[in-house]
Amino acid sequence: MTPKLTIAALLIAGASFAQTNPKLQPKPREAGVARIADRESSVFESAKKWFKDIYVEVIFKDPSSYEPLETTIQVIDKQTKLIMESRYLQDSINYLRSFADSTENWYPWYKKWAKEALDKLNDKATIESLKEYKQIYVESVKKSYDENIENSNREMVKIKENLLKINSVKSQLALINQRLKLMTASEKADVAYFKILHECFQTNSEGRKELGQYEFKFTFEDLGYDVVRIN
Repeated sequence: MTPKLTIAALLIAGASFAQTNPKLQPKPREAGVARIADRESSVFESAKKWFKDIYVEVIFKDPSSYEPLETTIQVIDKQTKLIMESRYLQDSINYLRSFADSTENWYPWYKKWAKEALDKLNDKATIESLKEYKQIYVESVKKSYDENIENSNREMVKIKENLLKINSVKSQLALINQRLKLMTASEKADVAYFKILHECFQTNSEGRKELGQYEFKFTFEDLGYDVVRIN
């Protein structure tokens, strides 16, 4: 066998071995990974287009100054979305409770001051001893009584309103926690929305170029919403 034929035979044998040996086969691209990559690429372009065509053109003082920079995407699944909503509602309950506590602290003081004023009005001996000043005294004490009664009634209304708000938020929180318990693993992993962080240059009201950082939610159904500037 000539050298050329020997080399050709070795190449053919090597190629045949590579085709039959699973360890040497190229790994196929994972379908899930491909779908995620393609989807995020589509979201990336769609979110940037929405921000420029809708938000910039309507909100920016000088749309022509808009210069896009970096855009990052975070996938928020349905489980994460519900957990964030749950934490927000719990924070709301804590805030309402602290507000109610501060309100309730004032209520007894107004009641106390109103009672003190009423006791003074019922103290006929003291009033009579004031002689020509008793009318001024009575009017002043009565005004104090009326104001404290009004304030205590107003604080009681706030307390009742707060209690209703707390109970309402508690009900919402219970529903979310129940949904989390009943969700399947597949449902938890479903995409709720894409969290977009977009940086750009823009001209401010003073005509100076500045960096703007915007965060918003994006879905193909609702497009962009809940836009917040974070710098």
